[in-house]
Amino acid sequence: GIISEEDLKKALPTDIEIASEPISSLKIESPGMKYTHYKPNAKVIICDKDKIHKAISKFKEKKIGLLLLKTDTKTETIKVKFNSIEEYARMLYRSFYEMDKKKVDLIIAEKVTPEGIGKALMNRLLKASGQEEFID
Repeated sequence: GIISEEDLKKALPTDIEIASEPISSLKIESPGMKYTHYKPNAKVIICDKDKIHKAISKFKEKKIGLLLLKTDTKTETIKVKFNSIEEYARMLYRSFYEMDKKKVDLIIAEKVTPEGIGKALMNRLLKASGQEEFID
């Protein structure tokens, strides 16, 4: 669900600390603790919105799916456009599933600011991408 770190801190009676990196010495007790989690069949890369067109050009030989937050492209790609960061977080895994059904080779996911719910969303995107971001 859509629960931010701030929401948890407000709801819990004690202070909490959210780990920013997996702690390799801990026993993995749930799938969410793994390095990659809910990874679609297609490769996922995270991309700044101002580099999306460069990424599309670089991977033009592949069947590309785009996950976009209010960014638009005039390209002939399969795209899911979210109206809010909350919608992006809520619909992420469903979007991965839809991209898999359409047999895309690569999913380019627009990067978001890691604040509030964006922090949780970026965590999910980093796990799905194996920490891979597009660098031109």
